Order: sequence, then structure tokens, then C-alpha cells
Amino acid sequence: MEYRGTIRSGVVVFDSGGTALPDGTPVRVTPIGTPQTPPPSTLGDASGTGTLRELLLKFAGRASGLPGDAARNHDHYLYGTPKR
Repeated sequence: MEYRGTIRSGVVVFDSGGTALPDGTPVRVTPIGTPQTPPPSTLGDASGTGTLRELLLKFAGRASGLPGDAARNHDHYLYGTPKR
């Protein structure tokens, strides 16, 4: 049997409202066309452009009050492992 639908907010929404498959039902989803507009990027600036590097550079150097060896011993400070 074949069901048709569209993707909305990352979820498949079937065209027929009464279509319900039980949880755990394995399915195969194959796009039958290309989207008219590309999905918005979750990286970069508010306009959806830019790279992950550019996004993360906005936060570089913002931390304050950290120990001098925080980068080297971050596992110690986060999880309690022995210092290096």
C-alpha cells in the first residue's frame, strides 16, 4: 500500500487525514519531486547564511573567570577526571 503526504516541520503529514500507522511501523520515504524553496539553514546568522565557523566565532573569547588550564583539563572540570 502507498501513502502520500508532505513534509511539514520535519514530519511527514499524510494527505488523507485518517491515515494512522502504529508506532514502530517501519516505513520508506522517497521524495517524488524537488522542493520549490530550499529549507532554511540552521547555521550562520539570522538570515540563514554563513558557516558554522562564523556562528561559533561570535562566542570566541566570551568566557570569563575560568582557570588558566581550562582548555587542557576541561574533562577534569566538567566530569572530575584526573588532571593532565
